[in-house]
Amino acid sequence: MNDPKLRVLSEADPRASNGIASPAGEAGPLLDFVGVGFGPSNLALAVAAREAEAGRKGLFFERNSKFQWHPGMMIEGATMRIPFLKDLATLRNPSSPYTFLQYAKARGRLERFVNLTDFYPTRLEYNDYLGWVAEAFAEQVQYGTEVTRVSLLTRKGETVPWCFCVEVTKTATGDTAQHLAQNIVYAPGGRPRIPSGTACCSDRVVHSSRFLPHFPRQFEDHRRSYDFAVVGGGQSAGEILEYLHQRYPRASIHMLISGSAPRPTDDSPFVNEHFSSRHADAFRNYSPEKRAAILRELRTTNYGVIELSLLENLYRSSYLDEVKGRQRLYIHPFSRVQAIQAGEEKVRLTVDAKYGASPSSMSFDGVVLSTGYDRSLDPEIFAEVLPLCKKDSQGRLLLSRRHRLQTDPEMGCGLYAQGLGESSFGIGETLMSLLPFRAREIFADICRRTPAAEERSAKALSGAYPPERHLEHSSDKLYAVMERFRFATLISARREDEPVITQVPLILDRGRGAKGVLFGHMDRANPHVELLEGRCVTALFHGPNSYISPHVYATDQLPTWNSLTVHVEGLARLITDREELVKGLCAIAEHSDQEIGAFRLSPDDPRIETLIGYIVGFEIEIDEILGRFKLSQDRDEADRRRAALAMARRTELGERDIIERVLGQSLREDEERSDGEVFQNHQGERIYDRQQQ
Repeated sequence: MNDPKLRVLSEADPRASNGIASPAGEAGPLLDFVGVGFGPSNLALAVAAREAEAGRKGLFFERNSKFQWHPGMMIEGATMRIPFLKDLATLRNPSSPYTFLQYAKARGRLERFVNLTDFYPTRLEYNDYLGWVAEAFAEQVQYGTEVTRVSLLTRKGETVPWCFCVEVTKTATGDTAQHLAQNIVYAPGGRPRIPSGTACCSDRVVHSSRFLPHFPRQFEDHRRSYDFAVVGGGQSAGEILEYLHQRYPRASIHMLISGSAPRPTDDSPFVNEHFSSRHADAFRNYSPEKRAAILRELRTTNYGVIELSLLENLYRSSYLDEVKGRQRLYIHPFSRVQAIQAGEEKVRLTVDAKYGASPSSMSFDGVVLSTGYDRSLDPEIFAEVLPLCKKDSQGRLLLSRRHRLQTDPEMGCGLYAQGLGESSFGIGETLMSLLPFRAREIFADICRRTPAAEERSAKALSGAYPPERHLEHSSDKLYAVMERFRFATLISARREDEPVITQVPLILDRGRGAKGVLFGHMDRANPHVELLEGRCVTALFHGPNSYISPHVYATDQLPTWNSLTVHVEGLARLITDREELVKGLCAIAEHSDQEIGAFRLSPDDPRIETLIGYIVGFEIEIDEILGRFKLSQDRDEADRRRAALAMARRTELGERDIIERVLGQSLREDEERSDGEVFQNHQGERIYDRQQQ
């Protein structure tokens, strides 16, 4: 990669013991991670990082002057749409000191809260809970600080970005600073979505994110006969509609929606299963077509819908208005706002009727745009990073299973995104249900990929291992080893000091996932099965290896051992679908035996029914591939070729020798006798003629 914007790190900086040095200006010590934004997503990350006790150094930057969560929608009496148990930690770690119940206890309200017998706290109380947790991390957060630019830095002699330079500005003073970080976790929340061709061009036109206290200040006379418009049909629109209806008893309130009527939220228990961590993992493994279909079907759980009890209250209030002789609540279906023009006294909306009618003009005293949020990687902040990011056929950023952006080439530093991967992780990606699980995955990935500061210092003093010359970066060569030597060693950990190891054939499918997916199966009784679902595993593919005698070289050398190995890390999932499992079993023979007339397993083979109850299938979506190819790279070209030839010969002879030793007899006699024979299977069917091979 030759990008003129990449800055090479100097060797003069005293921080070179960490393998880095600063660009122009003082940048402070190298951080393990920087969090951009400090809302609930990165707050959950801070909690997960502290509870992991991994000794990592992190710093968060938040543009607001203090912690806040949807301040514009803190309407009194509005309740959460998720139960309190789906807080920042409980479902991941019920004993965490940062759960909602711990908060209620600390506030002296736990028993009274229990007496409510209500799983859904008010939004005001939940905001107080989030603020209470945020106080515990005040020393890690710089409030009133905006990230303005992220640059890529390399080490001298290398071209692959190794760390980030994060440039920040103090919003109050304009002072700037730079910070070096090996990882960035970007959690921007959402930017208010404004209808195309319009803008919040007046104090009387606000997005719902700024509704409180801004809008009521513009309309202080609660006895006046205002005309208000609320654009949108989601939960916030419903809450604002109710607020205006209750507090402005003489006002007329108009709701403009794109559908035929306000719709209720689908929050039935079976549908809510889609907001579980298990379903998020399963969703990622579906085909793009299936994912898109599920997202369309589940829109009524989150988008353009209102909680049923609130809808019923609105309808009841509207009916009572009619009883009193005055209609105050108006629903305008199939209506889309095309333009907004603020005059001296009124705000004029140009409204397009969805089905054929001509655009109409409507005038209001005030307008609230409850039109949702856009979520994307900021193109100005990440101008240097975006050109390296991989995208799918729809132009969406590709994320790893652990929410790291996929780049080409793969960077030595990691950029993670929270809330930007709905197409990859499902409908719960932008909501709070999955925060504790996502935070755990992101922090675990940071720890796995990035050595701690102490490790970096030790590595700088002792030298890199494995040496760069032994690292293979060609994906074609790495995949070639994985496809030729499929019998791999699978490693999991029951506890930190208790590895569990199984040897299994693993079949690679390059066409799935960012780096491919491995299929395998094992005996159902194998205790390793319990350590697969949703867990990180390591698979070692062992290629040829051999002792290399000094006699091989033309130059004077000591003996050595050469080898080809590929280390793969990824997240495993159990295959529960029978058809999917059988498909994987059939692929083993298909990929492993390419001979003419080779055996092929048929999906309807009756013997499968007998076998399938005794095995468990699983998949590993590959996150990392490390190739260690030790092939005398420190020798000249002639010696390298001699060593390669010696390894090839020794490998062939060694494999034959050990097979004969295990069998206790020579294979040469059988091999000579079989030459020219037609091989048949147990049913007497012709398989192939050896002389034709």
